[in-house]
Amino acid sequence: MLFAPLILNSQFDFLPQTASLESRTIVLGLLLGCYGFAQFFSATWLGTLSDRYGRRFVLMVSVAGSFLSYVFAGFAVGFHSLTLLFLSRLLGGLFAGNQTIVSAAVGDVSDNKHRARNMSRISTVGGLAWIIGSPLGGKLSDNQLISWFNYSTPFWFLALLFFINLICIFIGFKETYKPQKPKNRSVFGDIKELKWVMKQHPLKTTLITTFVFQLGWFFFLLFYPAYMVERFGMNASEIGDYSGFFAICYFAGSYLYGRFWAKHFNPENSIFTSSLILGLAVISFIIPANPNWFYLIMIFCGIFGATSFINCVALLSKLAGKEKQGAVFGIQGSLQSIGFFISPFLAGLFAATHPLVPMVIGCLLILASALYFRLKYRFS
Repeated sequence: MLFAPLILNSQFDFLPQTASLESRTIVLGLLLGCYGFAQFFSATWLGTLSDRYGRRFVLMVSVAGSFLSYVFAGFAVGFHSLTLLFLSRLLGGLFAGNQTIVSAAVGDVSDNKHRARNMSRISTVGGLAWIIGSPLGGKLSDNQLISWFNYSTPFWFLALLFFINLICIFIGFKETYKPQKPKNRSVFGDIKELKWVMKQHPLKTTLITTFVFQLGWFFFLLFYPAYMVERFGMNASEIGDYSGFFAICYFAGSYLYGRFWAKHFNPENSIFTSSLILGLAVISFIIPANPNWFYLIMIFCGIFGATSFINCVALLSKLAGKEKQGAVFGIQGSLQSIGFFISPFLAGLFAATHPLVPMVIGCLLILASALYFRLKYRFS
């Protein structure tokens, strides 16, 4: 939300005033993608370390690294340093194992009956943070509200939140998994774990489905703000209002999943349906000439984006078993990071030709994930 105006608007000094729109779009894609590039190298490692040393210690390291990344981002925006902004994104990606470890911890304390419902609670909390964070980030960057607000303010605020989070984990987080294996395992043991995971055909099918789904979802999520900037000339505050509504819909989808969906449908039977509806909703995003229609489309995108993701992670947790939660979610995190790297880079190149292209590709990938799962999982 913040990066699109910072890079695309020529009023900021991150790029020369003479830089073309195509150049700015490509830089935006690289800036968004470098986070996933760094996450790719750390996600599996952090997940495996949490299986080896426990969740609490690795989670604290991850949160501390995220705190430092937002400190760097605050300085980067303040000094108009594109290099420092890239470094902050790389550092943030390197320590972006929070959700991987939390998902493993929830899997530790869940049985098969309540696993999907408990996973939905992670998404519900994330949706609630999205509801608050999206518009708040836009307002914190608006100097018309308070004179000293600027585009660095949201990053300093996030740094403060991660510091508080680190203290809360240190004081209140109780270890959910006590490793049974010795701590002096070699890298070859980790490679064997990866080979074991990929030989489990239902697990492999679900991992590939989740990867393709997230790749398409990232195409949409990362570039619909850029689409709004280019087509309707929106600023960060306006995009924040739409993103806040989108987050409310995502929160509603997560909440309804835990309260209703998980009680009546299992993930194996509902991944196809939820992803199909989501794909159709994403392609509908390119239709409206009036931005107010986005509110209607975002209802479907938010609700079925949440249910599709929860279905995938709940099934992964179910298939992983107790001792492989960290390893499986680490692999899922690495695949997610690949998508987070590839999607903005490719979407940036495609958006340079036309701002609608990332939405179309996102739709096709989400639909492809639904079809792949429908065809492959039943035979696995």
